[in-house]
Amino acid sequence: MAAVLVAVVGPSGAGKDSLLAALKARAPGVHVVRRHITRPAEAGGEPHVPQTHESFAACLAAGGYALHWQAHGMCYGIPSEIDALLAKGVTVVFNGSRAMLAEAGAKYRQLLVAEIVVDRPILAARLAARGRHRNCGPFGPCQPAAARRDQACEDRQFRQPRGCNARVDGGDCGPYPRSPCAEKGR
Repeated sequence: MAAVLVAVVGPSGAGKDSLLAALKARAPGVHVVRRHITRPAEAGGEPHVPQTHESFAACLAAGGYALHWQAHGMCYGIPSEIDALLAKGVTVVFNGSRAMLAEAGAKYRQLLVAEIVVDRPILAARLAARGRHRNCGPFGPCQPAAARRDQACEDRQFRQPRGCNARVDGGDCGPYPRSPCAEKGR
């Protein structure tokens, strides 16, 4: 079987990190990427490689990221090591962003997308319990949890890359058009 690249996406608080931790524990042949984030390690959240904005920019300039994006005032990077792993036939899974799926799909034909969907009240409670969504960095303040939850619902209309296999479920975020992938029977 050919290697695939899997992007796990969904709003903050959806449970992506829990899913990735379980996958890492139960699927030793799958490589779960630890992404680089311009967030201090002590800020909590997912296990990540903390970067300053300067070190992130230097790594990016040196070709150290296969994929990168900005969200919520922080920079996120997926290390270029994924290219060697994919070339060896290893399946690679990473915590991604819906906003970068088009770029990722254009670069990696083997991209599969898994979107995690959570009901609004559950998501709101999880975000409120975190208490870290207000101070995000030099790109500006983060949105309060409620605004982030609402933005996550609006983001549900993202354009999926060609060949994706994500099935978008509107949940209680409101009525959204059917997924182009669901229309193709994927």
